[in-house]
Amino acid sequence: MRKQLKGVTLKRQKNWIDKHEESLLVGNSYIPFWTVHDVRSSGVKCKIKHFREDRVVHLLSQNEVCQFMLLAFDQTVIDTKEQFALPLAETLVLAKELDVKHPVYPGTKVPIVQTIDFICDINTSKKGIAVKQHDEIFKVRSVEKLAIQEAYCAKRGFEFEITTSKDLKIEPVRNLERMYRHAKLNPLLKPMLADWLDTFLVTIEQAPDERASKLLRMSADKVGIDFSIAAHFFYHSIWHHRIDINWERPLFLEFSAFDLGLARIKADIAA
Repeated sequence: MRKQLKGVTLKRQKNWIDKHEESLLVGNSYIPFWTVHDVRSSGVKCKIKHFREDRVVHLLSQNEVCQFMLLAFDQTVIDTKEQFALPLAETLVLAKELDVKHPVYPGTKVPIVQTIDFICDINTSKKGIAVKQHDEIFKVRSVEKLAIQEAYCAKRGFEFEITTSKDLKIEPVRNLERMYRHAKLNPLLKPMLADWLDTFLVTIEQAPDERASKLLRMSADKVGIDFSIAAHFFYHSIWHHRIDINWERPLFLEFSAFDLGLARIKADIAA
């Protein structure tokens, strides 16, 4: 259900905070403070499956989608929580210490709960990540809000990072978007993966100048599976570091194996 942002009161906002904080308790499924239903925007908003937890992730911009792809692909990242709310009592104090005005709802004196786009568990540490359009980081008000977020992270001993559209809208990230839905293997297909992978790697070594689509079809025919299953295995294997690619090239199947840089991962050879 969408939050009613018109005429927000402290009591109504507290109910939102309580629900969010309850979701952080052990055994509960995380609920982001803001969801795609709360934010009115003409830009990209989407819900996507979490890469480990059995829940839906709420991403409020294309930049956030890109950042999430990088986090999902990073093997050191254990968990991520998006639209993470900072305790209002703390951010009010931090704003005062920083000598900046704490954000309020338009036309009111009600302070808005500040959120960090992503809080990540990375091995034994935590990191807060703020995601912005590149030109936003030069605006005074954005700098002030980011200062509050950074101060919160510093107080908690978290690393803090700002990423911008300039860092995110690049070909390697677009490639991750193309294969994300294949990251989790269909369990019923698992017994076939090893045979297909070995067959495909031999096929690209024998015919590196052939289009990737043709090589996929050849490998599918050799092991007796549909082309769609071979494509699923292909993207899944790249995601899980079994097949190497040239990340700076768009992962389009009409390109040849050579142009895409398709190759057996060296670690895979050693294994």
